[in-house]
Amino acid sequence: MLRFLKRLVGSDRGSADEDEFSWMHPPEDPGSATGWDCYWDAHLAHQALGFADIFCEDDALARVMDRNGLRRILCAGCGVSMEPLALAAAGFEVTAVDISSHAIAIMQHVQQPDRGRLLMHFSLGDRSGAEGSIQWEVGDRFDPAVCPGPYDVILE
Repeated sequence: MLRFLKRLVGSDRGSADEDEFSWMHPPEDPGSATGWDCYWDAHLAHQALGFADIFCEDDALARVMDRNGLRRILCAGCGVSMEPLALAAAGFEVTAVDISSHAIAIMQHVQQPDRGRLLMHFSLGDRSGAEGSIQWEVGDRFDPAVCPGPYDVILE
């Protein structure tokens, strides 16, 4: 993986230096808000905010939800993922929660991409007329006061 990343960023060093990519490692304490703030700040500094979404495809999820009349989604630990925005654009009621206030602030101020491109990126197809919503929350995803539910689907 380090060799792949080295080629990706064009490093011309003789060997992959693990410290060069230390910003990609999540915090040692997954419950540390400060650790996650630093993690997402580093991703922002390295212009790697889209990295969290490269393998997301939600077409099967959307079909099952539509077929069963499910609308409410909790994106727990959303970080800087665009997936909550895509699901809201696809017509779902989305609550996106993260312990990192920095991640939520970034997502609340990110310029939303074109709706069609956003849906296509997450394999959500044409969902003309779909109207959803998104609510951003800072806090611990395990705290019922932060995201009380009920939810039809929880994504982590």
